[in-house]
Amino acid sequence: RGSDGELVGLSIDENFDEVAGNDIRRRAFASQLVRDLSFALLADENRFRILSLSRGSVVAEVLIGPPDQAPQHLHDNRSARVLAYELAAQVTDPNSALHRAKTPRHAFRASLLGPPPPRSGD
Repeated sequence: RGSDGELVGLSIDENFDEVAGNDIRRRAFASQLVRDLSFALLADENRFRILSLSRGSVVAEVLIGPPDQAPQHLHDNRSARVLAYELAAQVTDPNSALHRAKTPRHAFRASLLGPPPPRSGD
């Protein structure tokens, strides 16, 4: 089912300890990254969830959710997969909005990981 979203591993050339080395920094970085992804992709913030931040510079596991069906969100009906591809395209374009945003400006790789695994109980 592609409607559950798409996972993307976003690699960012930043010092992990400086930007996400403790819980407070990790939460602040994740929150800012959601805002920055929303800005860069012109999509609602509720489409993005940071599932984890790990070392390797900084690797953010991002879950891009399906379009919201609420009437105020119908202007953006792009699928999660389309947003994942748009994110990957912006990573390779040094002049993209992604590279002008605060947290992902040093992004150097987007690994498209496909739909999330099924949750137990589904």
